[in-house]
Amino acid sequence: MLPPPLFFLHPGISQRVALLTASLLVWMHDSRAAETKAFTQPGIAEMRLVTDVDAIQAGKPFHIGLVIRHLPGYHTYWKNPGIVGVPTSFLWDLPPGFVAGEIQWPAPRTTQMAAYTAWGYEGDVCLVVEIRPPAKLPKTDAEGNLWLKARAIWMCCAVQCNPGWEDFQIPLVVARSDQKVARDAKNAGLIESSLAKVPGPGPTSWNYRGALPQKDLVELEIIPPAEVTDDLSGAWFFCDDNLADSHEPQKVRRTGRNSWIITMHRPPHAPKNPVALSGVLQLPGQKPEFRVISVPLP
Repeated sequence: MLPPPLFFLHPGISQRVALLTASLLVWMHDSRAAETKAFTQPGIAEMRLVTDVDAIQAGKPFHIGLVIRHLPGYHTYWKNPGIVGVPTSFLWDLPPGFVAGEIQWPAPRTTQMAAYTAWGYEGDVCLVVEIRPPAKLPKTDAEGNLWLKARAIWMCCAVQCNPGWEDFQIPLVVARSDQKVARDAKNAGLIESSLAKVPGPGPTSWNYRGALPQKDLVELEIIPPAEVTDDLSGAWFFCDDNLADSHEPQKVRRTGRNSWIITMHRPPHAPKNPVALSGVLQLPGQKPEFRVISVPLP
């Protein structure tokens, strides 16, 4: 078993928020199906690890998903939680030659950790990771399985925070390369739906510019194509590198031309000499509503 994790407070979290952190609960689950048994933890109605295939084959990637159902009022965090919080993460113990990709983060939302605004997920969320088996699989156990083991680490918060971690293990049934492998009927759709919520680049007809008008401010200018004259005052930017303060209001204004500027405060722990502004832009009413952007800064 992996050793207990250390929880580090986000650079912007205050001493007051730190005192709200509750005791760590430790669990371990394994399964002999394409998913682990569901369990509960403080703030979490259900958590389980699932796969999208009934069997694996050499050299053919598959997906696992961490399914989290939050209790009302609770949330876990996006890859950049903002000024408070800790993002969900994995520690992997994979069969030899297997490689785990990065977490595919669905579009985040603003949420509240006590009095602080952060970025994360409420309700139901599934965090998906691609697993890539090697071209030649290692030796299986006596039952013909390989074992995928992972530790999930998270912080679930509302008025107070509940850090937690969980050791999962799932047997991977190995199929021959000439066999037809079915997708898991229960979970493949869930994983596919979650991947569809992961933001990608927006239309190339839209343009963006970044600026640093003051040392404590950062701006994103949104320049839509000429035919788009919609009100974009509901825009919101989820910065992925701590360049924008999640707790401070974002001010959106229309310029004299067909463009909109989001002005954001920089937190005290923001990068000192940033060269780019990157993250997820939310444009309510537009398609896609969420889009990944990265623009250079002067």
